[in-house]
Amino acid sequence: MRMPSGKREARMWVRACAGAVCVAAAGGAAALGQEEMMQPPAEAQKPQGPGTRTPGHGAPEGPLSGPAVRDPRVGVTLVDRDLSGNVRRLDVTPIEAALRLLRLDEQTRAGVEKALLARARLLDDVVAEHLGLLARVAGATQAGRRDEAMKLLRELAEAAPALKDLSALQGDVHAVLPTPQRDELIRLTQDYWNAIIEEAEARAKASGKEFKPGETRELMRREFLAIAAQEVRRAYDRVVGQKVRDFEGLLKALNLTPEQEGRIRQIVGDAFQRNEGRPRMDETARIITQVYRALEPEQREILVERLREEVRARREAQKAGREEREGGRGPEPMMKPEDGK
Repeated sequence: MRMPSGKREARMWVRACAGAVCVAAAGGAAALGQEEMMQPPAEAQKPQGPGTRTPGHGAPEGPLSGPAVRDPRVGVTLVDRDLSGNVRRLDVTPIEAALRLLRLDEQTRAGVEKALLARARLLDDVVAEHLGLLARVAGATQAGRRDEAMKLLRELAEAAPALKDLSALQGDVHAVLPTPQRDELIRLTQDYWNAIIEEAEARAKASGKEFKPGETRELMRREFLAIAAQEVRRAYDRVVGQKVRDFEGLLKALNLTPEQEGRIRQIVGDAFQRNEGRPRMDETARIITQVYRALEPEQREILVERLREEVRARREAQKAGREEREGGRGPEPMMKPEDGK
């Protein structure tokens, strides 16, 4: 039985292994994002335009947040408050949350889906390019070094400005929406941001401080960073999550001894730390060689067969994707309308 040395198999295997090492990064980034979202913002710039400033429905409810306080006179809104009157933060961009509440025809919805898919692909690329940084965020978070974790998360945002910049998504969505729906989208999102700002104003007033209209950047940075952290978590699940499960399944199928499993995880983990999840081909060859030599003959046969199955599955998926594009069929919708709309 020959060792798996083909470029396709080698790269595929290392990516799966890198995902296993990075799995903590997803949990760390998600936990960090949720913690940041729960903290009250300090300041903001008020957006201009219409928007009610009253409790409503449409935002996700946390399992421990208690019943929402709603005004029955109010129509559709993204603003949802807990029993203490605090605005529940969205776990998606306000644009995406608002789109779920709009009534759209099939053609418009297809255009919206295209815009959301472009945003998702952009985030997937960010995750793939910065796996090492995500792992460091997770390590700092798990060790309780919150300041370091926040610094690293801000570093990620600086390295990937698209995380906080929603102008492309907004432009793409506005371009496909009819005027009534576009106006409603603007109202819904401005309604949400107005509520966030008023909450900051009220907190400042309650503590005897002045809310300075000019001091706006920190609030917006924190709010967008919190939403970006949620988006990164979902992108991580798309990019790496399935590979992590595949890798763990492979380790189980190999029926490794504790010593073998520890050795393989160390090999992959050390390599990941050196190249931050982006190994060169010579590095890939070394990893494959080290892991292969750690296995018994029967285990090597299982490894090679699983890699071949993975290559076949990927080829079939690529073929199916080409056929969908050529046939005009789109991917599974990302946007699920509320209440069956």
